[in-house]
Amino acid sequence: MIKVLDSLMGTGKTSYVIQEMNANPERKYVYITPYLDEVQRIKESCINFEDPESNLKTGELKIDSLNQLLAQGKNVVSTHALFKLTTKQTIDALKKWDYTLIIDEVMEVVSNDDFRKDDLPTILAAKLAHIDETTGYLVWDKDDFDGAYNKIKRLCKTRSVIVIDNVALVWVFPATIFQCFKDTYICTYMFNCQIQRFYFDMHKIDYEVYSVVDVGSRQYELKEYTEHEDRSNIKINILTGKKNDIGSAYSSLSANWYDRASREELKRIKDNLVGFFKNDLNRSPSDLNLWTAFKKNQKDLAASPYTKGFLSCNARATNSYKHKKAIAYVINKFLNPYIIKFFKIHAIDINREYQVKYALSELLQFLFRSAIREGHEIYLYIPSKRMRYALQDWLGVPNSD
Repeated sequence: MIKVLDSLMGTGKTSYVIQEMNANPERKYVYITPYLDEVQRIKESCINFEDPESNLKTGELKIDSLNQLLAQGKNVVSTHALFKLTTKQTIDALKKWDYTLIIDEVMEVVSNDDFRKDDLPTILAAKLAHIDETTGYLVWDKDDFDGAYNKIKRLCKTRSVIVIDNVALVWVFPATIFQCFKDTYICTYMFNCQIQRFYFDMHKIDYEVYSVVDVGSRQYELKEYTEHEDRSNIKINILTGKKNDIGSAYSSLSANWYDRASREELKRIKDNLVGFFKNDLNRSPSDLNLWTAFKKNQKDLAASPYTKGFLSCNARATNSYKHKKAIAYVINKFLNPYIIKFFKIHAIDINREYQVKYALSELLQFLFRSAIREGHEIYLYIPSKRMRYALQDWLGVPNSD
């Protein structure tokens, strides 16, 4: 059974699963989290958890270590990144035991990010692989190949690479993995608009959704899912005025927009950031400043007094920034069009409403790294009109420019 724990960040999802693991030590667990510092937290909070390690002397990789620990029936804690490297040996090891899987935040179960534009034509031209005309899978043909495309070769062997429109490669996490676990818990928020939800629907994988409730004395329980939690104590002061003009168009500040942006436009955003932290917030202390942009634009937009406060826009499941009170979010999140096309091919329509909700969920994950998760007031510069209006709708306040 797959149970989705869908509750606002900071409401006790991780505390609940730690509570359950410690209360049921006879069970075997695999705990998957986005970051290495959270791996250490689980090892310190729970008994007898081990994390996979590479060995430079023997050449053993972390995935080899993971497979060995699973084959031995050990409790394992590791990262999303390593779990995505699942092999047939991983599946075989999991089937030996009745493991419970716990995933802290949804996984990237469908992705186009790790492939280059020239990967597919080069592979096909070299006759290393072919496209299955029935399924769309990329099928590897040259078993003796050893070179730059070894990673794609390995992924093809697990039937996890699909070709879209004969031009793009999309990686899909093997759905058979979820059949290897006795129980699965996924800790997240707004699961209804997450890629993993559409992935489950596509594979007809059943799941139940619950909310987590603090019942006092540091104890937590699951209850019937409640979509509209109390947000009255969430205080976000959103900057209005001319600094938002640059984000007025629907797709402004998207990844594609930044790819086409002129030096003048980038300078304008940089000047707006400086003005927000220095003037609008009366020289906010640098250690309280937090900002994000797409990684490729970080250097172009960085300046004093906020440079060192950069955090990836994909950040989640970390509490290291909970003192930050001055926030700048100068991007406009959209789903990769090849991901949308992939699901459409499989009769799953991710319409505009869901895409906006997905963008909102990404924004909220970032904002809840800040002092807001501690109940403190924060100040936010979010020039994208699309993103700002989605946040204001979620907060239940009037839209403002």
